[in-house]
Amino acid sequence: EGRVLILDEVDALIIDEEPNEAFVYPNQELSDMATSVAQAMANGATVDQLREALRGSPHPATERVIREMSSEWARGRQMKASDDFVYAKEVGRYCMLQGGRANPKAWSLALECRNFQDGLCREILFQERMFVMSRPRVFRKYHRILGLSGSIGSEAERTFLKQTYRASFFEVPPFLKTCKGSPFHEAVPVALGPQQQAIYVEHTPDAQLARLAEVAFEARDRVPVLIIARDRAQCDQLVQSLRLAARSRGFGVLSDDMVRSLSRTLYEQDPGQWKDNL
Repeated sequence: EGRVLILDEVDALIIDEEPNEAFVYPNQELSDMATSVAQAMANGATVDQLREALRGSPHPATERVIREMSSEWARGRQMKASDDFVYAKEVGRYCMLQGGRANPKAWSLALECRNFQDGLCREILFQERMFVMSRPRVFRKYHRILGLSGSIGSEAERTFLKQTYRASFFEVPPFLKTCKGSPFHEAVPVALGPQQQAIYVEHTPDAQLARLAEVAFEARDRVPVLIIARDRAQCDQLVQSLRLAARSRGFGVLSDDMVRSLSRTLYEQDPGQWKDNL
């Protein structure tokens, strides 16, 4: 009673995935030990030989490191490229795939082993769980929780949050709206195309693509145009189709420069080109 928590990005407390999130941190001593174990296993050492070799180690976690390394070493060999991980050129090693994207910050002991097995690293980074953040415990600990967020969702999502979390909402106006004589205004969609509409819905994918090209090339005479795709595969398809559309309009060799990809595929293959395209 009486405890109030005030935080930014309050939507992080919403339990839409795991209610408990573990926080892990590197341990240099255990990393050195894990690297020694990895070197021995790469040379064909068995678990019993590892235990014998490290029998005199005074560290209390020796047995645990050997046990976890032997298990994750085998699991690392079974991991499949493009399903479990991808090679990230910018960091020069394999990275975990999460939601279809490479995540260089995600850590996995099995993937550490796989990178070591394939010669992409010479040391094993061993991390330990230091604490667990429990969202349900946060809700029980405080009488009220106040926070800011830029992503509180649509009316249906707000209704869900009200019913589930007994949440109340109020909008904080942009700073310029609070200034007298401010030129601040809400953005409105621009009418484009032969029908001067903000929204076009066609009957077929080909017709929709043709309309997209028509509207995009009309708008680019005045402003840069950003087209958001459903996923990386659709993005790559749109790039090719729009470049063909540009050539059909007589832009020739300028078409590739005019239509620039910002897809995740390009980012993973050539980060330098991806940045240039920005």
